[in-house]
Amino acid sequence: MDRTFVLLGAIGGLTAVALGAFAAHGLKGRLPPDLFEIFEVGARYHMYHALALLGTAWIATRWPGTATTWAGWSFAVGIVLFSGSLYALALTGIRPFGAITPLGGVCFLAGWGLLGWAVLRYFTGISIMRCGLRSARAHPRPISSRSDFRRRGRIARGSSA
Repeated sequence: MDRTFVLLGAIGGLTAVALGAFAAHGLKGRLPPDLFEIFEVGARYHMYHALALLGTAWIATRWPGTATTWAGWSFAVGIVLFSGSLYALALTGIRPFGAITPLGGVCFLAGWGLLGWAVLRYFTGISIMRCGLRSARAHPRPISSRSDFRRRGRIARGSSA
C-alpha cells in the first residue's frame, strides 16, 4: 500500500502545483477575487494532503495496519471532494458545489485521526476490536538495553522482577 500512496501523493503534488500555477498566471484577473481565493484554498489543501499521502506511505512502512491504509484513502478521497469541489465552484460559479466541500473536510479529519490512531496504537498496544478494547501489539518493541533484556527474560520465565 505504501507504493500506492507514494504514487497518489506524487500525482497529487504535481496537480496541486500545476493548478496553483494555472491560478496564479491564468486566472488572476479573470476571476472575481472571492472565487480566486476559493480556488487558492483548494490548491493549498490539495498540496497539504498530497504531502500527507507521502507521509502516510512512510508511516505504512513503519506501522502498517488497517488504520494507516484507511488514513491514506481518506486523504485521497478528501482531495477529490474538498479541492475538486472548490475548483469546480471557482471555475463555474455554481454555488451548490460548495455543499460537497464539507464532505472532503470530514475525509481530511478522518485521515488525520486515523493516522494518529495508527501511531498511538503501535506505542500503546491498544486496539479496538469488535469485542472491545484489547492489547494487540503485532511487533513488540525491540530490546533496547541489557537490563530490559533481563527484565523481559524474568517475566517470560515466570519469576517476579
